Amino acid sequence: MLRSTTIAALVMFAGTAAGQSFNIDLNGTSGHGSGVPASTFGAAAGQPGTWNNITNGSAATVSLARTNGSPSGVTMTWDKSTAITGIYDADPTGETAKMLLDGQFMSSWGTLNYTFSNLEAGTYAVFTYTGRPADTQEAGVSVVGSSSAYQYVGGNMTNALMPGVSHAVHVVTVAAGGSFQVKVNDSMFGNAGCSAIQIRKIDSSRLRFYVNKNQNSNPHTGASWTNAYNDLQPILKQTALIGGAHCEIWVRSAFYYPTTGIDRTQSFVIPSGLHLYGGFGGTETSLAERLYPWFWITALSGSIGTSSINDNTYQVVNAANTSNATILDGFTISNGRATGSGNYSRGGGMYAPSSRIRVANCKFISNSAAIDGGGVYSSDFPNFTNCLFYKNDSSGAGGGLYHTTTGSPTLYNTSFIGNTSTGDGAGAKISFADGYFFGCLFSGNTASSSHGGAISAAGNSGDDVRLVNCTLASNVSGTNAGGVYANNSTKVYLDNCILWGNTDQYSNNAVDRQYGTNSLAQIIRASTTVQGLHADPLFVNAKGNDGVAGTTDDNCRLQTNSPCIDAGDNSLLPWDFGDADGDGFLFEYYPFDLDGNARVVDVPWAGGTGVDRGAYEYQYSTCPADFDKSGFVDLDDYIAFVAAFEAGTDDADFDGTGFVDTDDFTAFVLAFQEGC
Repeated sequence: MLRSTTIAALVMFAGTAAGQSFNIDLNGTSGHGSGVPASTFGAAAGQPGTWNNITNGSAATVSLARTNGSPSGVTMTWDKSTAITGIYDADPTGETAKMLLDGQFMSSWGTLNYTFSNLEAGTYAVFTYTGRPADTQEAGVSVVGSSSAYQYVGGNMTNALMPGVSHAVHVVTVAAGGSFQVKVNDSMFGNAGCSAIQIRKIDSSRLRFYVNKNQNSNPHTGASWTNAYNDLQPILKQTALIGGAHCEIWVRSAFYYPTTGIDRTQSFVIPSGLHLYGGFGGTETSLAERLYPWFWITALSGSIGTSSINDNTYQVVNAANTSNATILDGFTISNGRATGSGNYSRGGGMYAPSSRIRVANCKFISNSAAIDGGGVYSSDFPNFTNCLFYKNDSSGAGGGLYHTTTGSPTLYNTSFIGNTSTGDGAGAKISFADGYFFGCLFSGNTASSSHGGAISAAGNSGDDVRLVNCTLASNVSGTNAGGVYANNSTKVYLDNCILWGNTDQYSNNAVDRQYGTNSLAQIIRASTTVQGLHADPLFVNAKGNDGVAGTTDDNCRLQTNSPCIDAGDNSLLPWDFGDADGDGFLFEYYPFDLDGNARVVDVPWAGGTGVDRGAYEYQYSTCPADFDKSGFVDLDDYIAFVAAFEAGTDDADFDGTGFVDTDDFTAFVLAFQEGC
């Protein structure tokens, strides 16, 4: 049977306006569903309050009371030619039965119309209940003027009140004194029916859905963490009908899969404008409470089918044709295997052509592609902030990221570690487009049979790729330029960067192993450290304790005596036009380094400008034992450090090695004894 996907009920953000919100019940006077729901019953909209009682004796145009019971001036005009009657179904009970099991039910083909007039200006969510009890029956619902899609509704109703089964949801915006019309039509599977309507003014807020895979209690209404829906995929499909620009989804830590079957073409499809957040522990009530999204691992995994990777889903996430109002934040995206044909051979982790999606706090891990873009395949203007591309691979180009043809990817404080490709650009490949990388790390990426172990760019004159404050270390090319490779007529700018320890198969000197060009391409350096031209940047431990580049313990932070400290040029830094630190001031340098620490820290003994070269800023403190930054050293500092040390937070990495151990405790105790 054709119907919209069933999902959990919705709950709104705070900020709704009860003065222009309405509950309407089409009430039969006898039968199983007779009676008006109690004012405590909020139904799918999560909106308790007065229910307007519409009976066969009501006028064709009725004045509606607000949910607080007061008169509103808003009217509903309805066609009385179809009488309100009752139907029987044993599954809905209590107040749900009163709402669903009586209404207007057509016995022949036709349309039920409900026109709401004299509304305040604003945006409204409209919940239309069709009240069809049988699996073989459904109705079609639309709202004239709404950007939401036409929705089919029908099936076995229960108290869970799931869209697509009991009701449709549309969002519509009207001017002051405006109106809209709800139309309920017959379908090839049944006649039109309507039992109730809820209207809720949502102003600029979004409809919010909660998802918790481990939530097993019924009903799954989606109204809170305790009644969250336990599958992400149905909700994504429903938000596509409602309109992504009106919805957001909060997802609790767990592993989620695009299908329980074996269809490799299934992906998590992101509707344009949707805000999709992971990384929740399941108790948060605001985004500000989601402090560590990577700690609460929320995985979107392509590991469907058997235990073999060969039957994994082609593309875990599909973000094609998404606007810059679309957000994907706080997820680990893994085990996509784009080994199909055509588009299914690209973007194993995320397939994002013609996309301006904003991706933050996401990890792309162990994804692969038969052609290009093991981690991500994109075009247009996607944005990545605080992300990780780790051990993705491509049999073509761009093991981590492949961006092509148009626009410019923008990446802030993002790491490319241990990615591999057969073709160019094991970390990233930019093909006939611009690109901007700020504060990024490329470590241990390998282009086994081609150029640019870290990054490769090829394009026409005017295609510019710029790397600012990036570190490229221990990357490998099977041909030339283990670090950066530029081809055709493109230009690659290296500003405040460090290129060190990169290797290739054929170059005869250290400089050529760091970067190289072909044809009319150019690489233009400014305030950049290059092996073979400058002094050793003195990384803490570039290959980590395991001695292997391309693993998570690679530590390219700067030692205290590094010549790269304060050696950068502040004028090359980007402005904080996105207000990353939320201070309301945009005309300042982008405030964070790759660790999330201050980007510009002046170190007195370095004698430079204040900004370091590379992705990490050396964090100098005049009084390091003043752990709580109170201005003096006391017992509070000791207590604060012990708490951070026990929690293993980044603040407890006192010696700056990149991990927390007993050496940090020893270093703090020594500093504490010295005081300021």
